[in-house]
Amino acid sequence: MRTVSRSPRRPGPSRAPAAFTLVEVLVALVVLAAGVLALARAVTALERIERAAARRWAGAALLESGLERMRAAPCAPRAGADSAPGVVAGWSVTAGEAAAPGVLADTARIERGGGDPPLVVGVRSAAPC
Repeated sequence: MRTVSRSPRRPGPSRAPAAFTLVEVLVALVVLAAGVLALARAVTALERIERAAARRWAGAALLESGLERMRAAPCAPRAGADSAPGVVAGWSVTAGEAAAPGVLADTARIERGGGDPPLVVGVRSAAPC
């Protein structure tokens, strides 16, 4: 029978199983928190941009509807106003003289939020009477 001799275990520090140290875990948490905060700021910026785009779209729709009303009866002097959240649009028709066209004017005031001044968009055209 054959015997296998093993060398005695050497005294000294024993190897601990591989693991993360507390410092490594804290550094990873700080990096993760910074990434989450950056993502949150990007989301809020995108929401603000989306709200501004929605207000601009509503302003354009109000301008278009006002122009359509004015084109329906261009020679009758009249005025009106429409509104949507963050948008106020006013329109007017000024009758021209017998040989002059009537003036169609449409203006939209679009609130931009965030302390920025409102965006004012105007459209003027003439229509034969």
